[in-house]
Amino acid sequence: MRQIANIKILLLALVLPAAGFCMQEHGGPSLQKPGKNDLAPFLSDRYVVLRKNPQGKLDSIPVYISRAADEGPQREWGKQKGKRFHYVNLTIAPNQAADLQIYKIGSKAGKAAVRPTRLGYRAQVAANAGQNAKATLRMTKASKVSVEFNDDPRNIDPLLIFANNPEKQNLVPDLKDASVLVVRDSASLKNIPPDKKTICFRAGLTTIGRWTVPRHVTQIYIPENAIVRGYIECNRNGNAPAITVNGRGILTNLGWPYHYPSTNDINPYEHNSNWYKALFVYGGSGHLIEGITITDATAFVLLLNASNSRISNVKINGFRFNNDAVTVMGRNIAITDCFLRVNDDAIVPNVKDSLNVSECVFWQLQAGSIFQFGWTPHSLKNVKISNCDVLHAEWEYTNENSGFINAMGMMKNNDDAVVEDVSVRNIYFDTPVTRFLDVQNTRKSKRNEAHIGRGKPWIYKNCTFDNIHFNEPFDRQKTLVYFSGFSDQFPSESLSFTNFHFQGRKLNDSQLQHIINAKNLKNLKIR
Repeated sequence: MRQIANIKILLLALVLPAAGFCMQEHGGPSLQKPGKNDLAPFLSDRYVVLRKNPQGKLDSIPVYISRAADEGPQREWGKQKGKRFHYVNLTIAPNQAADLQIYKIGSKAGKAAVRPTRLGYRAQVAANAGQNAKATLRMTKASKVSVEFNDDPRNIDPLLIFANNPEKQNLVPDLKDASVLVVRDSASLKNIPPDKKTICFRAGLTTIGRWTVPRHVTQIYIPENAIVRGYIECNRNGNAPAITVNGRGILTNLGWPYHYPSTNDINPYEHNSNWYKALFVYGGSGHLIEGITITDATAFVLLLNASNSRISNVKINGFRFNNDAVTVMGRNIAITDCFLRVNDDAIVPNVKDSLNVSECVFWQLQAGSIFQFGWTPHSLKNVKISNCDVLHAEWEYTNENSGFINAMGMMKNNDDAVVEDVSVRNIYFDTPVTRFLDVQNTRKSKRNEAHIGRGKPWIYKNCTFDNIHFNEPFDRQKTLVYFSGFSDQFPSESLSFTNFHFQGRKLNDSQLQHIINAKNLKNLKIR
């Protein structure tokens, strides 16, 4: 044990200086190096990652960590207690590669899986590596992958590698520009002059508490060696300009209690509108949230209520119940190239018109569904979900909220809604699942406010599910799709299920019918 402890100290000494490397190599501004004490609580003591540079030498890359509590209320953590989330951010330019050496401290693992498997990456684990498992991995393009050593079947300590495309130069602040304010402490955020349009955080840790962004600010930049601890709220109503929140840094709520500031409610949902969101942007149009990593949220993580806006390359991990990753409202929202790993719903699409989700990677923990259509049912049209991967789905219960798409049906009897023109294509599972779809408008629920097939109808129309790939043997006794319309009088209609594959083999029509439980549907197509 002493040897392992000494190795950890040595490796931390190796990694800490790397956390402050000059960012000009990666397209970002050159900021001061953080102090070692700033980042130590956020750095992994389990992994070290080295990258071969063009000269053939090895550079250390910071490996960060987010931790669930070892002990705590079951209502807060569920089965996530004691788990960790280790992650790396790096950059891969077009036509280049990243050659990595990965060390897992105190591990004797002999293999490591890399997911999504369809990317074709292979980690080579060295034999007889002593007290630390060593794997080599070559990544040839920007992607988001997990590296899972075989000595950790419950994924207590997984490693995620976020290989980013280079930052676009028009999104990287020029520190010489007079409109840029470099924030070195929380006091810098008070009384920001009106000529300062861009806020750029310094390297290292900056604690900001809850920051209401001034309406004249148009960009918040968190560079890759910066950690911002606090909550960011952007009100863009009225004539406020669009906001960009970007960078390769980290936003964390570490240190604040569950459901902050409503921490003493007897009913845990009584004041959920008061819970602070890690990042909350509402009002206006044309916003961009890009590149950042968000961890340790105390409730809902990212909430965007706007139009014509985009969330891109955002990475989120949340161990708590109510850590819904992305909630979107408004119109014409795109969510692209994101990684979402949470213990509640990954995406809650409360938009009215036009939602496009593509190229995202999901790791669903115990609670919640990947797409939850039913907490606030409303009419919705033009939804496209495509080219997404599900690394893991840790659901244990199938009676309520689980599945790739779920609709809990939380409607009052005087509500009605039509969800139409939904396209779900090219979805790849690296894991067995208990549900693919669970949309039951006749659902009975113990929640007394739930919709139970009375009152005005809630109808789905023109929904297509095509080219779905499951990584498990076909089992005709296992129902993966539950889809029921409101009633015989008000059915859902024009649903299409085509090209379902199990371990690379396409199901025939008869096999596909066995995994679908459907009722109160009109014009159902299965092939």
